[in-house]
Amino acid sequence: MALTIKDQPIPLTLGEDGIARVADTRVRLEAVIAAYHEGATAEEVSLRYTTVELADVYFVIGYYLKHRYEVDKYLKTRRSQDQAVREQALAAYAADRPRPRPAGIQARQPSFDRITSDPARQAGKPCIRGLDIQVASILNYLSGSMTVEDVLVDWPELEPEDISQALAYAAGAVEQEAPRLPPAE
Repeated sequence: MALTIKDQPIPLTLGEDGIARVADTRVRLEAVIAAYHEGATAEEVSLRYTTVELADVYFVIGYYLKHRYEVDKYLKTRRSQDQAVREQALAAYAADRPRPRPAGIQARQPSFDRITSDPARQAGKPCIRGLDIQVASILNYLSGSMTVEDVLVDWPELEPEDISQALAYAAGAVEQEAPRLPPAE
């Protein structure tokens, strides 16, 4: 039997927002390339972003290697745009931030009522509202250049407050002040 070789389109789509995503997923091109630059194998990238097929990861990395100048230029532009959005968000946050409290008045402890830990589910790792969505998974998505909106699209059962609490919980954990979690319902 003779081998038939067919042209395969590169599994990248450019959305109306100007963001390149892998195939029909919400995973951005910059997330795959960032993982590649961190030394992740295609298999590891596919495991990190479970909606992306392994073959598509290989195609995207191959495309990057053949068109490195153009893709790097695109990535530089995206980083500048992302930085501008971050600065706007920080400015808006600073404007809404409460003023420092006078001496003697304690700050309110953040509430983590949406984060639960159940030894029988997800090996007891912190999850959102008893769902099988780990706080670490949300952080991995966000660290991979995905936005809060992307996470909410991928997990429609989540709410923006879930993500806010996941980020606050992680910040507390980094400061080694992670609060005790209520048991899962």
